Amino acid sequence: MRKINWLIVFLIVSSYANAQQDSSAAKKKMMDSVRAVYIDEAALKYPRIRQFSISHEAAGAGDIRSELYGKDFFKGRLRTSTTTINLNVPVIESGKNTVVAGFGVIQQHFSLDEVTSYNVQYAVPKENRDLTTFRTSINYIRRDTLLGLPITFNVGVTGLFNSSFSRQRLTYTGLISLPLLRTKNSSLTAGLIVNIDPSSPVPAFPFLSYSHRFQSLRMDLMVDMPSRIAVRKELNKKASLSVFGDLAGSNSFLDINNATLPQQNIYSSLSIKSGLLFEYRFTKKAVFSFSGGLQSTLTSKVVEHNETQSNYFIKNNNDMVPYLQVGVSLLPFWKPFR
Repeated sequence: MRKINWLIVFLIVSSYANAQQDSSAAKKKMMDSVRAVYIDEAALKYPRIRQFSISHEAAGAGDIRSELYGKDFFKGRLRTSTTTINLNVPVIESGKNTVVAGFGVIQQHFSLDEVTSYNVQYAVPKENRDLTTFRTSINYIRRDTLLGLPITFNVGVTGLFNSSFSRQRLTYTGLISLPLLRTKNSSLTAGLIVNIDPSSPVPAFPFLSYSHRFQSLRMDLMVDMPSRIAVRKELNKKASLSVFGDLAGSNSFLDINNATLPQQNIYSSLSIKSGLLFEYRFTKKAVFSFSGGLQSTLTSKVVEHNETQSNYFIKNNNDMVPYLQVGVSLLPFWKPFR
């Protein structure tokens, strides 16, 4: 009888322990599911944090006027198109630390016609040119606390390579962000970005990110200074429409076949895109995007490889042009990335 009593006790304790484990496992699974939903919502609002994306953009033809060493170089009509692929892969996750690797390809096509050259020595022909740039990056992210507040540190290195991988350029970045406000519908985060890159006009700059949810309107306001402002309206559970303004830049390797000019160069540009963005979530993780509007080029320069932007020898002035962009992206689908 005593053995039976001990067996009963053992079975009761084992059943209780198993129930507790099942309960804990179920609770963890539920919390992970809730967290995944919030992460997907954040990725829907902020396309740049999606794990994979592929897009193609076509811009209309616009006038271009170029200067060489401060003197009139040429004028013409320029049409561009760009195909971009980006992938972020989590490689290590341990406690508060995460390491993420990134891979990307940018394929740019330039079509220049109706050319008038002002310098006989450096005559510019009508031409079509393709530039392919490969990008790899590695980022270390640490989430911690400071004075009782959550803080995020991010340091990374990015490598740009030409199509033959015979040339490369490294840039180094650092970020510190600290949430200042977090309520049910609003959040405010401030921080500092350090960017060690010859093409960057400043080595460091502050940033401010604010978002607010208008619950009754199913609408979100997102202000990320100095790079983005957007108002996103949910049309239904799968579709949304946004009005936005976005600041974006690019660097590409450009070779000039002229013995009297620098041969190996970097073509650097910075532009503002504004318009409408329609998105449709056609599966749980896949999103189709279509956007259009106006593109205004703020700076367009050619500098010798490893020189700073202030040492450019070609400067372009581009007219504002219309553009259309179509793409498909994936919300975070690997658990460590979340």
